[in-house]
Amino acid sequence: MPLIGVTIGIAAAMVSYAAVLTVTRQWKASPLPRSNLKWLAAAGGLVAAAIAAQWISYDLIAIAVAVTLMQLSVPVVILTAPVIVGERMER
Repeated sequence: MPLIGVTIGIAAAMVSYAAVLTVTRQWKASPLPRSNLKWLAAAGGLVAAAIAAQWISYDLIAIAVAVTLMQLSVPVVILTAPVIVGERMER
């Protein structure tokens, strides 16, 4: 059931943020080009899937194994980002 709590928390944050944007009249068109929005949406979907997989892993395996694998993800991203994106774009 922790996924329901996370979902409700994110939804509450989204509604609160939308209310603040509306009250302060900061609700404007997106400063990003339309071509970038698909990448932003894909990234959001991947992050949501990763968070769901993390919570599911807590139910399926020992917490020590899950935490160890999560700590391994940081060096993997740091080492592979320049290769995938290109070192010039990384800076």
